[in-house]
Amino acid sequence: MKKRLRIRSALLLASLPFLPQTAAGESCVINGSNHSYFFAVTQKNAPRLTAQLAPNETLCTPQVTGATVSVYETAEVQEGCSRLVGSNQSDTLVTYAEFDRCRWASHE
Repeated sequence: MKKRLRIRSALLLASLPFLPQTAAGESCVINGSNHSYFFAVTQKNAPRLTAQLAPNETLCTPQVTGATVSVYETAEVQEGCSRLVGSNQSDTLVTYAEFDRCRWASHE
């Protein structure tokens, strides 16, 4: 019985879409939508990293402090959606919606 519980727990953790494998200390954002969007990863006392990500592409920061991950419709738009992630954690955009109404994998 204990083995079965351990296997189920391992399978559950392995299937969580918002906890992809990252290198030690990385904080990442993944474009899990079907469209290309402009993403940013911002950390305290570090340069902001930005990139236009196609579906299934990832943007990570090598710092260990966690980050704010953001998504915008384009690089020129100021309103978007943001999430906080810890060190060695990621979040995946599922659906983009204006005014911070995006759907993230961490909320599903």
